[in-house]
Amino acid sequence: MNSLIQKLKNEGNLRLYHDYRTGHTQDLSGTGNHGVSVAGTVIFNGNAGASFRETYGRVQVTDSASLEPTSLTLVVLLQDMIGDMSGFSMFLSKEGVSGYVYAFMLYNSGSIGLYGASLSSLSTALPHKKCLAVSATRGSKPIFYTDGVYVGLGAVDYNTTATGAGGLSVGNGRIGLQPCLCSIKAALVISRICTATEHALLYNELESIKWDRNI
Repeated sequence: MNSLIQKLKNEGNLRLYHDYRTGHTQDLSGTGNHGVSVAGTVIFNGNAGASFRETYGRVQVTDSASLEPTSLTLVVLLQDMIGDMSGFSMFLSKEGVSGYVYAFMLYNSGSIGLYGASLSSLSTALPHKKCLAVSATRGSKPIFYTDGVYVGLGAVDYNTTATGAGGLSVGNGRIGLQPCLCSIKAALVISRICTATEHALLYNELESIKWDRNI
């Protein structure tokens, strides 16, 4: 089977690929955006991924221009979306000088959102979903997917004026947000829009991966 992950890597468009089922925070994309620190309590649970149970539990990645593409696809593979899905829960976020470059999050009950200069969210069925993804170009409405299936467009355009001088966080990027209510298996940043077919392929490929041991 052809690997979409390898194709994206060969293109130079896979900017970050953390797979916490390996038991480590190294970047598997080849770009070098490794997790350099862990804040709060992050527990690695083998093929179930990593749990971020505290309000500031996160894996931190050093600031890099490679993580600020104009067009992007953000993907988080989850163990299972369960629990009380109220409040804000961050999955993947990149800070800039004066705010978020992007922040992919759970927004209140039953909505996913992409935040830049403002929040663009979409209400959709989330219980027991295992993969949340968004593709976006600045100046256009974000395109949301769950489990590799298109679910709709965000309400407003994705825009941001923030750049540089802030790291990327997997998990809860800022104090005061609700902790992630599920384990994160993998997180990806891709520097282009992925098609609907690619979202489906990527979900199937990520879900099929099993690690026999820590590497």
